[in-house]
Amino acid sequence: MLCFVAALLGYLFLPAIGPFSGRTLSYSVHREAGGSTALEVARCRERGASRWDCPVWDAGGSATYRYRVEMRDRSCWRARKTQPGDSESPPLRVRVAGCVDLSDQLRPLHRLFEP
Repeated sequence: MLCFVAALLGYLFLPAIGPFSGRTLSYSVHREAGGSTALEVARCRERGASRWDCPVWDAGGSATYRYRVEMRDRSCWRARKTQPGDSESPPLRVRVAGCVDLSDQLRPLHRLFEP
């Protein structure tokens, strides 16, 4: 039981291990912006040194909105929504910040359904 609790806490709170992918960053941005991860999450695209563009599904899964992401260090970032959203309900946050963590890298249920 103790091992299960330790594994669960590590999954929820440990930072990312090693380099991350565009899809991993996308899960992190979705989580902080309030977006939906129920649908397939598109990868963020690197746009130069420490800069990424990330499409984020709104909470209803009806439209995507772009975020410009700037990495602050090897796993933490800040982002700003670059498209206004009129039909979002609830609206996505305009400015967000966070860090890629282990739960963004290890997504066992999503991996089962990815092509």
